[in-house]
Amino acid sequence: MTSRSPTLLLLMAEHEYRTTLTVEEAGERYWGYTPAHARRLANEGTFPIPAFRAAESRKAPWLVLVSDLAEHLDTCRARAVKEREELRKVSA
Repeated sequence: MTSRSPTLLLLMAEHEYRTTLTVEEAGERYWGYTPAHARRLANEGTFPIPAFRAAESRKAPWLVLVSDLAEHLDTCRARAVKEREELRKVSA
């Protein structure tokens, strides 16, 4: 993914040009997680994309970069396109 990824630009526009989202926002919107589940995954280090705290405080919110989310979505889409093409070849 390049810095000019359409996915990145559209995600930033969707989220008012913020560069970060909370894990609660991203988790609910893109993975269907409850806020508590998203926080738990971030605490365990198993959230689907890198999550971090911008401050050295346990009270600081867990964040994700919109650019990491865009890269993840682009990767998922590329995988789906490849799988779709393979299925089309098999059924042809």
